[in-house]
Parts: sequence; structure tokens; C-alpha cells
Amino acid sequence: MADDEIRRLQQRIKELKEGLEGSCTACEPVGVMNRKLLAERDEARREVCELKSFNFNRQITPEDYALLRKWDCFNNKENA
Repeated sequence: MADDEIRRLQQRIKELKEGLEGSCTACEPVGVMNRKLLAERDEARREVCELKSFNFNRQITPEDYALLRKWDCFNNKENA
């Protein structure tokens, strides 16, 4: 129960830092757009990782290729 509350509060702090709490009329839409763009970027990076791992004859996994590029596109950012 306490762990759930800690996670909820950490998520709340994260949303405040990202401008997703109506601190100004421009911040919330920008925060929402940033999330959308980040998701699109990560999707494109995952596709590149899939293709590159295929080019390596699957000697490395897509996740390993992402690590080589120092990309976090396979990490769940909601829990990070």
C-alpha cells in the first residue's frame, strides 16, 4: 500500500515537472506534445533496432542494438 502511494506521488511529481499540471496555459499542451513526440521517436528507434538486428543476422537483439546506440527506446519510461 505504501509502495503504491510512493509510485503515485512519484508519477505526480514527474507530471508536474513535465508541465502537465495547469501551471500556465501553454505548459500543459506542450507537455502533452512532448510525450507524443517522445513516443513517436521511440517507435522509430525500435524499428531501426529491429532492422539493424536483422542486418546482423540476428546475432544481436534489437534491445542490444539500442544499448549500443545508448537509446532507451525499449525502456518503460512510466516506471523509470
